[in-house]
Amino acid sequence: MSGNQDVINSEFRDSLCTDRRSFVNGMGASLFGLLVGCGPEEGPSSAPVKVESIPELVVNTDISSLPAIPTISPAQSWNGAPGSGFDILPQDPVRVTAKPVLRLLTPPNQYFTDSLTVGVFSAANDGGTLISNLGLQAVRVHFEGQTVDLESPRVHRFQDVNGNEVGYLGWWITLKRPSGKSGHANLYFEAVPRDSSMQNRVIGPFQFSPVAAFASTGTIHDFEVEVAASTIEVPGRRYTTIKSALSWLRDQMAQNPLITITEPGIYNLERYNQNYGAYSGAGYCTIRASSPVKIGNIGEYEGNLSAQARTFYDGMRFSGSNITFDMRTTDAIYSEGGENGRQHWFDGVTVGNSGGRYFLWRKVPRTFGFCRYRPWITECSISDLPNMVNGASLVRGCHLTRGYNDCASDADCVIGNRIHDWNSRPYIDEVPALTVAFQGNGNASLDIVGYNSATSRSVFAKVDGMVVGSFLIDNSEYGWTKGTSYNVRNVVDWLNSLDGWEAVLLDDSRAAGLLSKVAGKGGPFSDLPVGSAPITLVTMADLHADFWQLLEDYSGSIKDRSNKVVVNNKITEFAGQKIFLSASTVEAHDIFFINNAIHDFDGEDYQNEEYLFSQFARGRHSHIVIAHNSMTQAVGLRSENGYRPDRYCLFANNVFKTIFWSGDAISELSLRDNHLFSGQSVPQFAIGTTIGGNVETLFVNAKNGDFSPSTELMKFMKIPVVKHHIGNGTRETLAPLGAAV
Repeated sequence: MSGNQDVINSEFRDSLCTDRRSFVNGMGASLFGLLVGCGPEEGPSSAPVKVESIPELVVNTDISSLPAIPTISPAQSWNGAPGSGFDILPQDPVRVTAKPVLRLLTPPNQYFTDSLTVGVFSAANDGGTLISNLGLQAVRVHFEGQTVDLESPRVHRFQDVNGNEVGYLGWWITLKRPSGKSGHANLYFEAVPRDSSMQNRVIGPFQFSPVAAFASTGTIHDFEVEVAASTIEVPGRRYTTIKSALSWLRDQMAQNPLITITEPGIYNLERYNQNYGAYSGAGYCTIRASSPVKIGNIGEYEGNLSAQARTFYDGMRFSGSNITFDMRTTDAIYSEGGENGRQHWFDGVTVGNSGGRYFLWRKVPRTFGFCRYRPWITECSISDLPNMVNGASLVRGCHLTRGYNDCASDADCVIGNRIHDWNSRPYIDEVPALTVAFQGNGNASLDIVGYNSATSRSVFAKVDGMVVGSFLIDNSEYGWTKGTSYNVRNVVDWLNSLDGWEAVLLDDSRAAGLLSKVAGKGGPFSDLPVGSAPITLVTMADLHADFWQLLEDYSGSIKDRSNKVVVNNKITEFAGQKIFLSASTVEAHDIFFINNAIHDFDGEDYQNEEYLFSQFARGRHSHIVIAHNSMTQAVGLRSENGYRPDRYCLFANNVFKTIFWSGDAISELSLRDNHLFSGQSVPQFAIGTTIGGNVETLFVNAKNGDFSPSTELMKFMKIPVVKHHIGNGTRETLAPLGAAV
């Protein structure tokens, strides 16, 4: 840690580096170019900025033979009210067997005046392959009484909000506004599998709004206002704060307004009006900036119990590379509706942390990345945060770098992202925090009850097995504010108040909730002997990083975590588990990992690549497809821990370090045509397994992001099971295993 962590790094490292805007704008050259660096990550520094580049993912553009994207308009019976065009609403059947995965690639609740192209990703295991139309007969689109069948997936290319060309594999439809009509329309998608033993899946309704341009603005926005901190407010036209603009828009019952920030500076997100509860319009409240600005909760860290950027205006769209969020003094950007309410949309913005990746949040590692619940996140640049996009509804085309803890756990759809440099190491390091000795009569010992970083932990001092004193560590936000039971110094003061006990404070930079015995991994302990010679207690954060994990909710129960898509992501220098699909006692249904290229960072201790492996465990797994992934980590199939795959599960055409059964092998799993590193064994019931080489010899330069197969991997050609590769081009009849060609 650096010395003074309360100093903002050189104007947010010059707004996460002026170069970071170049790095967003540089996407025009490639879908996945990335600049990182922008100064030391550990905290403030005046050292020169060193800018490094992450290798690009080359995109194959050979898609010219595709026909035009089909169009669909509401039926004549649609009168502008959502649902009015339907005679019978599409219904998703109750799941009794496998269903296709089916997730939106386009955020809903958008207004448009003429047309809007909307996509989904959908696929199903078709008897061991997805080569024909990703295993589907069709994706059926239902739009206010009209139905169109999409017969094949495609790579749709378009300009993102910052004018850069992007492209994503999916099933795409163009919505058209009928002449002379305006209103709100409901859209459903239905995936029809080729395998007749599966069920269809229906998602929706999703609201999209075909409207005539508003007479007052000439655009899709019913109100347009400006925000500039130094100007004089003009009601209905210009405001000095986002808060006052939102308050006026709420008073007008705005449905799809636009706020343009026209003056550089720092703008807070605050509650728009204390007299109102939560509000959202039918569309988004879009915030753009005509010059670079920072948005967040700047300056409200101390004394703010929650430190949330919370407007009470849901469904906000933050749009364009001129917007930067600095999360250093903000716990989270908040929406009021929970997981099932209106979510915020972050579109082409930059999110970071001027304190650096290892800046402690109230003496502990941050818990949230930057936004609670399930936001939509498209083509954003995000850095220096943990759990960056956990639980998001969509993570599309983003650059994520310098992270720790989890990355995208439980996110619904993670597609086309570039992820680099994930390392929780400094938090895991043990920092000597205090010494304690006992100079009295008898045999003394210490207990700490409660897990690392729990809201409360209890410390018990004992002599001859009898408790002589106890101290409750309050690791909550209230405990931080109160300051009497949160800090290591508070524990030291308490120990020194006991007869015969002597404690010395060594370090108070971390919270007492992180206390541990040496080599205790932060966990609870009992009967730790304390003699006349001082012993040391340390602080450490017991972080277990995962790229994608099936998560429990905060109450400890499992929600419905089915229908997940993780496709075409490239990841380098990642210390942690890559795929942790462990569903507890509840089944895991319909989850697809396709064309992901992932390189390990070989860390120390229990971040070591020999210690970590991806794993599938705890419960019945139905229709889990792991295909054409290149991963330098081992994969464990843990039947001893309850893993029970059904016949729809597929592990095919991957390159893994190894695949191993932990417990009895299960023949129902289709384990076919995978490649393992030299020295590994063929797992039981596997077919077509090839073995040879290692990360250095199988790929051109995986550590630096080039997962193209080397000459050695080219020896092992197989019939592919997915037509498109990670670069969005198509595979030949025989193709190398893994994500790239």
